[in-house]
Amino acid sequence: MQKLEPQAGQLAKIDRLAIQLAESDDLAEVAEIRDKCAFLQDMARTVFRNLDAQNRAAASKLRAERKAGKMLAAMRLRGGDRRSSGHGDRLKLQDLGISHNDSKRWQKRASIPDEWFEAYLATAEKLGEEISASGLERTARKAERAARSEEGLSVSANDGCARDAKDRPANENTNRPDDRSEVENPARGEEVSEPGPSGVALRGHADELLGNAKGHCDTLARLVSPLAQDPDAELLPATRRGLVRYVDELQRTLNELLNLSESKNESGS
Repeated sequence: MQKLEPQAGQLAKIDRLAIQLAESDDLAEVAEIRDKCAFLQDMARTVFRNLDAQNRAAASKLRAERKAGKMLAAMRLRGGDRRSSGHGDRLKLQDLGISHNDSKRWQKRASIPDEWFEAYLATAEKLGEEISASGLERTARKAERAARSEEGLSVSANDGCARDAKDRPANENTNRPDDRSEVENPARGEEVSEPGPSGVALRGHADELLGNAKGHCDTLARLVSPLAQDPDAELLPATRRGLVRYVDELQRTLNELLNLSESKNESGS
């Protein structure tokens, strides 16, 4: 049985997958590259504990998800469209080995502007933070709120100037300070506070936890499969550590999902 490669070998694998991804125009292959990057990301985090390798794999995984999301949107399989989740669409996605939820998530991540995506990766690398899908989506939400706020301020200022010019007498000195714009626009510059956790937020958190649980199950399957198929297979120390870690993380994720479900039920009662 082949031993797990050291960190240098893992980095080389990640680099090869990044090149493969850039050259691929096949959706099934892109999805497969995404799964391989997810596996290498998990191994770098739990076995080798190498943040550089983990983040490089995570970045390639996100790039693969965004590329797959754009392909899905172009193919109109509608994996992310709530209005059309018909039986035919699900069959097409299943033929490609892609779940309906994955299709929805990937198309959502693909819709994030390239400049926001690249800025997130650069910032995470500079600060030494973990790159993750949840981190990307959180950063995108902040950027979107900032863009809306800036646009709102610009529109508000222009509207105020237009009203002032319309209401001002023709013989009035235009250099005289006018207080009305402040009165007419009392909310200018005020930041809209975010609401507390809503049903949408809870569902988003639940989706993220389910995605994590699925990733842990997939990784466990990859670790266990060679052992189940080969009776003479050797259980390496690194594989043993990985199995223990992933079982533990899967249990914690499922417990968190259970607590989230109980909290939702209590709030609804």
